[in-house]
Amino acid sequence: ARYARTWMVPDLIVIVVDWVMLYLALAENDNATSPAGFARIGKSVRYMRIMRVMRLLRLRKIQEALHQADEFVNIQYFS
Repeated sequence: ARYARTWMVPDLIVIVVDWVMLYLALAENDNATSPAGFARIGKSVRYMRIMRVMRLLRLRKIQEALHQADEFVNIQYFS
């Protein structure tokens, strides 16, 4: 139940975006039905996923830095 309230929607968005991008790449590229076309599409989807993960990791790193700065300010203010 907690997953459905927290991470289910972002996970579904990621999956839908991947499928839409794959469909658009297949519809746009005439050579997509060849094995090389599928490999190229698979590789580009993989790179997009890697970039998305890197972006999420960077966001997490920024959140941690802001949390540490907030704690530092609170320690300085209250002591």
